[in-house]
Amino acid sequence: MRIRKCVVFLVLIMYLSSCSSYRHNDRFFAPDKLYHFAVAGSIGAGTTVAAESNGASHNSPIIGVSVSVGVGAGKEFYDLTIKDTYWSWKDMFWNLAGGIAGSYAVKN
Repeated sequence: MRIRKCVVFLVLIMYLSSCSSYRHNDRFFAPDKLYHFAVAGSIGAGTTVAAESNGASHNSPIIGVSVSVGVGAGKEFYDLTIKDTYWSWKDMFWNLAGGIAGSYAVKN
């Protein structure tokens, strides 16, 4: 239950803080969002399974979501600094959603 409150809080903060990408063509339901969701889900699922097999079964979904969002943030930082494009909060939303879906899919 605590993780749901944290996720809702983070999504609301991102939405209400006006921290969105300023690209008019960065659609919320673009094809690249599926890739963000799928990759983050795979990372979240793999990390959750690894955490469970190493004795962290109680916190394994939190670890899985955290790692997948961290990798997604690293990718967005790469886009911003190396590719010289922009940070997309919409991509980060799909990273978070994928991480949650992947982590909890293997947990239950």
